[in-house]
Amino acid sequence: MKHVLVCDPMDEQALNLLNEASQIEVSYRPTISPEELRQALPEYDAVFVRSRTELRRDALACGTRLEVVGRAGTGLDNIDVAFANEQGIQVLNTPGANANAVAELTVALMLMLARHILPSTASVRSGKPQKMKGVEVQGKTLGLVGFWNIGRLVCKLARGFGMKVLAYDPLVKPEHIPEALRVVRLCPLEDALSQSDVVSLHAPLIEATQQLINAERLALFKPGARLINTARAGLIDEGAVLQALNEGQLAGYATDLPELGAALLEHPHVVVTSHIGAATVESQRRAGEGIVERVLEALDENQ
Repeated sequence: MKHVLVCDPMDEQALNLLNEASQIEVSYRPTISPEELRQALPEYDAVFVRSRTELRRDALACGTRLEVVGRAGTGLDNIDVAFANEQGIQVLNTPGANANAVAELTVALMLMLARHILPSTASVRSGKPQKMKGVEVQGKTLGLVGFWNIGRLVCKLARGFGMKVLAYDPLVKPEHIPEALRVVRLCPLEDALSQSDVVSLHAPLIEATQQLINAERLALFKPGARLINTARAGLIDEGAVLQALNEGQLAGYATDLPELGAALLEHPHVVVTSHIGAATVESQRRAGEGIVERVLEALDENQ
Protein backbone atom coordinates (compact mmCIF):
# COMPACT_ATOMS: atom_id res chain seq x y z
CA MET A 1 0.00 0.00 0.00
CA LYS A 2 1.34 3.41 -1.03
CA HIS A 3 0.52 6.46 1.07
CA VAL A 4 0.11 9.79 -0.74
CA LEU A 5 -0.46 13.29 0.62
CA VAL A 6 -2.32 16.03 -1.27
CA CYS A 7 -1.10 19.35 0.16
CA ASP A 8 -3.05 21.83 -1.96
CA PRO A 9 -6.60 22.01 -3.35
CA MET A 10 -7.09 19.53 -6.18
CA ASP A 11 -9.79 19.29 -8.86
CA GLU A 12 -12.58 17.01 -7.68
CA GLN A 13 -12.39 14.67 -10.67
CA ALA A 14 -8.62 14.36 -10.29
CA LEU A 15 -9.02 13.62 -6.59
CA ASN A 16 -11.62 10.96 -7.40
CA LEU A 17 -9.19 9.40 -9.86
CA LEU A 18 -6.57 9.24 -7.13
CA ASN A 19 -8.97 7.83 -4.54
CA GLU A 20 -10.12 5.12 -6.94
CA ALA A 21 -6.58 3.87 -7.62
CA SER A 22 -5.78 0.45 -6.20
CA GLN A 23 -3.20 0.05 -3.45
CA ILE A 24 -3.24 3.81 -2.74
CA GLU A 25 -4.20 5.46 0.55
CA VAL A 26 -4.87 9.19 0.20
CA SER A 27 -4.64 11.97 2.79
CA TYR A 28 -6.21 15.21 1.56
CA ARG A 29 -4.87 18.16 3.58
CA PRO A 30 -5.17 21.22 1.32
CA THR A 31 -4.43 23.72 4.11
CA ILE A 32 -1.52 21.89 5.73
CA SER A 33 1.02 24.25 7.32
CA PRO A 34 4.79 24.04 6.72
CA GLU A 35 5.40 22.67 10.22
CA GLU A 36 2.61 20.11 9.89
CA LEU A 37 4.02 19.10 6.51
CA ARG A 38 7.49 18.45 7.92
CA GLN A 39 5.99 16.33 10.69
CA ALA A 40 3.78 14.35 8.28
CA LEU A 41 6.21 13.71 5.42
CA PRO A 42 7.98 10.66 6.89
CA GLU A 43 4.71 8.72 6.46
CA TYR A 44 4.30 9.26 2.71
CA ASP A 45 5.55 7.77 -0.53
CA ALA A 46 4.26 10.59 -2.74
CA VAL A 47 3.18 14.21 -2.33
CA PHE A 48 1.01 16.37 -4.57
CA VAL A 49 1.41 20.17 -4.53
CA ARG A 50 0.42 23.20 -6.54
CA SER A 51 1.92 26.65 -5.98
CA ARG A 52 0.91 27.19 -2.32
CA THR A 53 3.04 24.51 -0.72
CA GLU A 54 6.82 24.87 -0.76
CA LEU A 55 9.03 21.81 -0.73
CA ARG A 56 12.46 23.18 0.13
CA ARG A 57 15.44 21.22 1.41
CA ASP A 58 14.26 21.22 5.04
CA ALA A 59 10.89 19.73 4.11
CA LEU A 60 12.18 17.23 1.56
CA ALA A 61 14.78 15.98 4.04
CA CYS A 62 11.88 14.85 6.26
CA GLY A 63 10.50 12.65 3.48
CA THR A 64 12.53 9.60 4.38
CA ARG A 65 10.32 7.27 2.30
CA LEU A 66 9.32 9.82 -0.32
CA GLU A 67 9.55 8.53 -3.90
CA VAL A 68 7.66 11.10 -5.98
CA VAL A 69 6.63 14.74 -5.83
CA GLY A 70 3.85 15.74 -8.22
CA ARG A 71 3.33 19.39 -9.13
CA ALA A 72 -0.11 20.02 -10.66
CA GLY A 73 1.10 22.71 -13.03
CA THR A 74 4.19 23.80 -14.89
CA GLY A 75 6.46 25.86 -12.65
CA LEU A 76 8.76 24.15 -10.17
CA ASP A 77 9.91 27.30 -8.37
CA ASN A 78 8.41 26.07 -5.09
CA ILE A 79 10.34 22.79 -5.13
CA ASP A 80 14.06 22.25 -4.52
CA VAL A 81 14.41 19.99 -7.53
CA ALA A 82 18.19 19.61 -7.25
CA PHE A 83 17.99 18.40 -3.64
CA ALA A 84 15.07 16.11 -4.48
CA ASN A 85 17.15 14.52 -7.23
CA GLU A 86 20.07 14.07 -4.80
CA GLN A 87 17.69 12.22 -2.48
CA GLY A 88 16.40 10.01 -5.29
CA ILE A 89 13.00 11.69 -5.27
CA GLN A 90 11.38 11.98 -8.70
CA VAL A 91 9.79 15.39 -9.42
CA LEU A 92 6.98 15.42 -11.98
CA ASN A 93 4.83 18.23 -13.37
CA THR A 94 2.25 18.84 -16.09
CA PRO A 95 3.79 21.19 -18.67
CA GLY A 96 1.22 22.58 -21.06
CA ALA A 97 -1.82 21.84 -18.87
CA ASN A 98 -2.37 25.53 -18.17
CA ALA A 99 -1.12 26.87 -21.50
CA ASN A 100 -4.50 27.70 -23.01
CA ALA A 101 -5.72 29.41 -19.83
CA VAL A 102 -2.61 31.60 -19.63
CA ALA A 103 -2.75 32.38 -23.35
CA GLU A 104 -6.35 33.54 -23.10
CA LEU A 105 -5.53 35.71 -20.07
CA THR A 106 -2.59 37.22 -21.96
CA VAL A 107 -4.87 38.33 -24.79
CA ALA A 108 -7.41 39.63 -22.27
CA LEU A 109 -4.71 41.76 -20.63
CA MET A 110 -3.62 43.06 -24.04
CA LEU A 111 -7.16 44.19 -24.81
CA MET A 112 -7.54 45.76 -21.38
CA LEU A 113 -4.46 47.87 -22.00
CA ALA A 114 -5.44 48.75 -25.56
CA ARG A 115 -8.94 49.92 -24.62
CA HIS A 116 -8.29 51.37 -21.13
CA ILE A 117 -10.82 48.97 -19.59
CA LEU A 118 -9.89 49.52 -15.94
CA PRO A 119 -9.71 53.34 -15.92
CA SER A 120 -12.89 53.49 -17.98
CA THR A 121 -14.68 51.28 -15.46
CA ALA A 122 -13.33 53.41 -12.60
CA SER A 123 -14.59 56.60 -14.26
CA VAL A 124 -18.09 55.18 -14.57
CA ARG A 125 -18.13 54.03 -10.96
CA SER A 126 -16.98 57.45 -9.80
CA GLY A 127 -20.01 59.03 -11.48
CA LYS A 128 -17.85 60.84 -14.00
CA PRO A 129 -17.74 58.63 -17.11
CA GLN A 130 -14.89 59.46 -19.46
CA LYS A 131 -14.58 58.45 -23.09
CA MET A 132 -11.04 57.17 -23.35
CA LYS A 133 -9.51 56.79 -26.76
CA GLY A 134 -7.74 53.47 -27.13
CA VAL A 135 -6.15 51.61 -30.00
CA GLU A 136 -7.18 48.59 -32.04
CA VAL A 137 -4.94 45.54 -32.10
CA GLN A 138 -5.78 44.63 -35.69
CA GLY A 139 -2.79 45.32 -37.91
CA LYS A 140 -0.48 45.82 -34.92
CA THR A 141 2.66 43.77 -34.29
CA LEU A 142 2.94 41.44 -31.32
CA GLY A 143 6.40 40.45 -30.12
CA LEU A 144 6.59 37.17 -28.21
CA VAL A 145 9.59 36.54 -25.98
CA GLY A 146 9.44 32.76 -25.65
CA PHE A 147 7.74 30.61 -28.26
CA TRP A 148 6.77 27.23 -26.85
CA ASN A 149 3.38 26.13 -25.51
CA ILE A 150 1.90 29.39 -24.24
CA GLY A 151 3.61 31.64 -26.76
CA ARG A 152 2.29 29.58 -29.65
CA LEU A 153 -1.27 29.67 -28.36
CA VAL A 154 -1.04 33.45 -27.88
CA CYS A 155 0.19 33.63 -31.45
CA LYS A 156 -2.85 31.74 -32.76
CA LEU A 157 -5.22 34.01 -30.86
CA ALA A 158 -3.40 37.15 -31.98
CA ARG A 159 -3.51 36.04 -35.61
CA GLY A 160 -7.28 35.77 -35.21
CA PHE A 161 -7.29 39.48 -34.41
CA GLY A 162 -5.31 40.21 -37.57
CA MET A 163 -2.03 40.93 -35.78
CA LYS A 164 1.45 40.38 -37.15
CA VAL A 165 3.64 38.25 -34.90
CA LEU A 166 7.37 38.27 -34.23
CA ALA A 167 8.96 35.73 -31.90
CA TYR A 168 12.27 35.47 -30.10
CA ASP A 169 13.32 32.15 -28.60
CA PRO A 170 16.94 30.97 -28.77
CA LEU A 171 15.81 27.33 -28.43
CA VAL A 172 13.36 27.39 -31.33
CA LYS A 173 14.39 26.85 -34.94
CA PRO A 174 12.12 27.39 -37.97
CA GLU A 175 11.69 23.65 -38.44
CA HIS A 176 10.29 23.39 -34.88
CA ILE A 177 7.34 25.60 -35.73
CA PRO A 178 4.09 23.92 -36.82
CA GLU A 179 3.17 24.70 -40.41
CA ALA A 180 0.04 26.59 -39.33
CA LEU A 181 2.21 29.07 -37.38
CA ARG A 182 4.89 29.67 -39.98
CA VAL A 183 3.51 33.14 -40.61
CA VAL A 184 5.49 34.02 -37.48
CA ARG A 185 8.91 35.54 -38.04
CA LEU A 186 11.65 34.34 -35.70
CA CYS A 187 14.06 37.17 -35.01
CA PRO A 188 16.68 38.44 -32.56
CA LEU A 189 15.42 39.83 -29.26
CA GLU A 190 16.32 43.38 -30.22
CA ASP A 191 14.13 43.17 -33.34
CA ALA A 192 11.20 41.68 -31.45
CA LEU A 193 11.35 44.51 -28.93
CA SER A 194 11.95 47.40 -31.32
CA GLN A 195 9.43 46.43 -33.99
CA SER A 196 6.46 45.44 -31.81
CA ASP A 197 3.49 47.44 -30.60
CA VAL A 198 2.87 44.88 -27.85
CA VAL A 199 5.53 42.70 -26.22
CA SER A 200 4.46 39.62 -24.26
CA LEU A 201 6.82 37.59 -22.08
CA HIS A 202 6.63 33.79 -22.02
CA ALA A 203 10.18 32.84 -21.06
CA PRO A 204 11.34 30.76 -18.08
CA LEU A 205 13.18 32.53 -15.27
CA ILE A 206 16.78 31.36 -15.41
CA GLU A 207 20.05 33.18 -14.89
CA ALA A 208 20.14 34.34 -18.53
CA THR A 209 16.63 35.83 -18.37
CA GLN A 210 16.86 37.55 -14.97
CA GLN A 211 15.70 41.15 -15.55
CA LEU A 212 15.68 40.49 -19.28
CA ILE A 213 13.56 43.60 -19.73
CA ASN A 214 15.76 46.30 -18.23
CA ALA A 215 16.31 50.01 -18.93
CA GLU A 216 18.59 49.31 -21.87
CA ARG A 217 16.09 47.02 -23.56
CA LEU A 218 13.09 49.21 -22.73
CA ALA A 219 14.84 51.97 -24.64
CA LEU A 220 14.52 49.78 -27.75
CA PHE A 221 10.71 49.67 -27.50
CA LYS A 222 8.56 51.78 -29.78
CA PRO A 223 7.40 54.85 -27.84
CA GLY A 224 3.95 54.01 -26.54
CA ALA A 225 4.34 50.22 -26.79
CA ARG A 226 2.66 47.96 -24.25
CA LEU A 227 4.28 45.20 -22.18
CA ILE A 228 2.60 42.06 -20.81
CA ASN A 229 4.13 39.62 -18.33
CA THR A 230 2.25 36.45 -17.45
CA ALA A 231 5.47 34.47 -16.96
CA ARG A 232 7.75 35.40 -14.04
CA ALA A 233 8.23 38.65 -12.10
CA GLY A 234 12.02 38.34 -12.29
CA LEU A 235 11.97 38.81 -16.07
CA ILE A 236 11.57 42.56 -15.64
CA ASP A 237 13.46 45.31 -13.86
CA GLU A 238 10.52 46.84 -11.98
CA GLY A 239 12.18 50.22 -11.51
CA ALA A 240 13.00 50.47 -15.20
CA VAL A 241 9.41 49.59 -16.17
CA LEU A 242 8.09 52.26 -13.80
CA GLN A 243 10.40 54.85 -15.32
CA ALA A 244 9.39 53.84 -18.85
CA LEU A 245 5.72 54.26 -17.91
CA ASN A 246 6.31 57.65 -16.35
CA GLU A 247 8.26 58.85 -19.37
CA GLY A 248 5.71 57.53 -21.90
CA GLN A 249 8.10 55.01 -23.43
CA LEU A 250 5.55 52.40 -22.32
CA ALA A 251 1.85 53.15 -22.68
CA GLY A 252 0.94 50.34 -20.30
CA TYR A 253 2.12 47.31 -18.37
CA ALA A 254 -0.07 44.31 -17.57
CA THR A 255 0.91 41.40 -15.39
CA ASP A 256 -0.57 38.36 -13.66
CA LEU A 257 2.11 38.60 -10.99
CA PRO A 258 0.74 40.63 -8.06
CA GLU A 259 3.98 40.97 -6.07
CA LEU A 260 4.46 44.54 -7.28
CA GLY A 261 5.96 47.52 -5.50
CA ALA A 262 3.44 50.19 -4.48
CA ALA A 263 4.46 52.63 -7.22
CA LEU A 264 3.67 50.14 -10.01
CA LEU A 265 0.65 48.69 -8.25
CA GLU A 266 -0.97 52.13 -8.02
CA HIS A 267 0.12 53.38 -11.44
CA PRO A 268 -2.84 54.35 -13.67
CA HIS A 269 -1.36 52.56 -16.69
CA VAL A 270 -0.78 49.24 -14.93
CA VAL A 271 -3.20 46.29 -14.96
CA VAL A 272 -2.49 43.54 -12.45
CA THR A 273 -4.37 40.32 -11.75
CA SER A 274 -3.99 38.02 -8.78
CA HIS A 275 -2.03 35.16 -10.39
CA ILE A 276 -5.13 33.76 -12.08
CA GLY A 277 -3.43 32.58 -15.28
CA ALA A 278 -4.00 28.90 -14.57
CA ALA A 279 -7.15 29.41 -12.52
CA THR A 280 -9.79 27.96 -14.82
CA VAL A 281 -11.94 24.89 -14.28
CA GLU A 282 -10.54 23.29 -17.42
CA SER A 283 -6.91 24.05 -16.63
CA GLN A 284 -7.09 22.74 -13.08
CA ARG A 285 -8.78 19.56 -14.30
CA ARG A 286 -6.12 18.95 -16.94
CA ALA A 287 -3.32 19.61 -14.46
CA GLY A 288 -4.90 17.53 -11.70
CA GLU A 289 -5.75 14.50 -13.79
CA GLY A 290 -2.45 14.69 -15.63
CA ILE A 291 -0.31 14.73 -12.49
CA VAL A 292 -2.34 11.96 -10.84
CA GLU A 293 -1.75 9.72 -13.85
CA ARG A 294 1.98 10.51 -13.93
CA VAL A 295 2.52 9.96 -10.20
CA LEU A 296 0.54 6.70 -10.13
CA GLU A 297 2.56 5.45 -13.08
CA ALA A 298 5.82 6.36 -11.33
CA LEU A 299 4.78 4.64 -8.09
CA ASP A 300 3.79 1.55 -10.04
CA GLU A 301 7.16 1.46 -11.80
CA ASN A 302 8.96 1.74 -8.44
CA GLN A 303 7.34 -1.39 -7.00
